[in-house]
Amino acid sequence: MIYPQFLSSGSTIGISAPSAGVGHKIDSFNESLKVLKQHGFKTWETEHVRVNNPRGGTALQRAQELTALFLHPAVEAVFAASGGDFLSEILPHLDWEMLREHPKFLCGASDPTGILYPLTTICDIATVYGNNAGSYDTTVRDPESGDACLPDYLEKFDADGEEMTKYVIGTVSGLDTPMTPSMLGTVSMRSYLSGITQEMLQKTRD
Repeated sequence: MIYPQFLSSGSTIGISAPSAGVGHKIDSFNESLKVLKQHGFKTWETEHVRVNNPRGGTALQRAQELTALFLHPAVEAVFAASGGDFLSEILPHLDWEMLREHPKFLCGASDPTGILYPLTTICDIATVYGNNAGSYDTTVRDPESGDACLPDYLEKFDADGEEMTKYVIGTVSGLDTPMTPSMLGTVSMRSYLSGITQEMLQKTRD
């Protein structure tokens, strides 16, 4: 199997929208990019990433923009901008041999798994089942306006000691939930980009 070049500080992540555009969640997308940049990565977007449409361009446009990132000499890894429903439309427009000749890590989740699987099986290139580029924003937002907010249940939260103990046990137990390899990869990437170390997790357990 081909393992592409790993990212390092200063690496450029290319972002395209092989599925949906992110126009419906621009603020959250921008905050997500800030997280990537805070960890030393540069980002480069293709033309249709920010369209407000369940399709990030026509099938041909999406295929061409994804391919362009694999061919771009400055891009060292490729992230899907978002999930969605229509990634499968681009598959007939992809040149698998060309992608094989320019191996790069492709990262995505949900609908973008529709390209991770064939890229690995057809081209023998390792891929990453992990966050889409627009999924690193941890800000709680109003579902209608998209504005940052404090949920009602937190504003009105009032628990006694026994109830808080249950919350703590439930939270800590989640640190050691059995995981599949794909789940472990997702959690590991989130921890890395969030600066969470094993020492911090152990302190939480203790």
